[in-house]
Amino acid sequence: MSRPPHITFLLPRPRVFGAQRWDAVLMKRLGQGDVHHVAAGRMAQLARHFQLPGDAATWPLAALSRQAQAGDAGDALWLRADPAWMVVDINGVRLLGVGERLQLTQAEADALEATLTPLFAENGLFFDWPTPAAAWLRLSPESSAESLPQFADPADALGDDVFEHTDTRAQARQWRMLAGEIQMLLHGHPVNQARQARGLPPVNALWFWGAGVLPQQALTTRHALTYAEDSRIMTLAKITGTAQLMPQQFAIPKGDALFDFSHLRDAKALQEAWLMPALAALKHGQIASLALDSEEGCCLQFTRGQGLRFWRKSWAWPQEQQDSTE
Repeated sequence: MSRPPHITFLLPRPRVFGAQRWDAVLMKRLGQGDVHHVAAGRMAQLARHFQLPGDAATWPLAALSRQAQAGDAGDALWLRADPAWMVVDINGVRLLGVGERLQLTQAEADALEATLTPLFAENGLFFDWPTPAAAWLRLSPESSAESLPQFADPADALGDDVFEHTDTRAQARQWRMLAGEIQMLLHGHPVNQARQARGLPPVNALWFWGAGVLPQQALTTRHALTYAEDSRIMTLAKITGTAQLMPQQFAIPKGDALFDFSHLRDAKALQEAWLMPALAALKHGQIASLALDSEEGCCLQFTRGQGLRFWRKSWAWPQEQQDSTE
């Protein structure tokens, strides 16, 4: 008989759920778990579950995702150039959408690619937009990752003023100028006019990120299965051979499993379809353990015996704890 699996849920920062209500009984059970404080941030979160030498902030996700997508990363230097939506407001220019969040069609991506390809060719760059949510640049052979600007991961910049995540050094000037030219070509593009007429956000920029060369070391993970929708973690899962389609609700997997909820913004769905069923499975010995790893930098670990900790206070997410002290 196979042993019960160990389960890990990757959760987004608690603030994304806003003022949504959390079930009191569930919060009482969460308060009985063991708390571990860990590094905050999306890449730090992923680095706890996928192993690759070097700082996770500098992982060559462009090359890794290119290899997972097309299998032709080779030894070239790659850069992601994903479709982005930026909005000017009183506080600056904010990144409000990138990649799959924009829900582009392949026809729209193809039309935008045709417009942008000549510009990249003039700058000695190979541009490829094979899937609506992701595009790639292959840099010239003489280029090196060290010579590039510091490009921010879109997960860290989403919702922020883009200038807070822009490399302002002189060596980055050429890339800032290129980004400006891209925005000029996209402004008023027929694809964007049609999207806005339908109430959809325009693609008015490209977001560069993930620069690097495919690493020689193998990417590994301790999980046998990875369930996700986010393209970043699916890249890692495909390379490790653990990728699975995300189900609609919790079901006991046939092996140690990682479930990624970075895309989820519905607290009720998270609780009713995932947290409560998983904790019930733990109570009945159907799973060996449950870990909730939050991007906020907090990890809760649950085992069967913790249900006897009746004296523990109900759990409050870190952001809620901070708000209560203000």
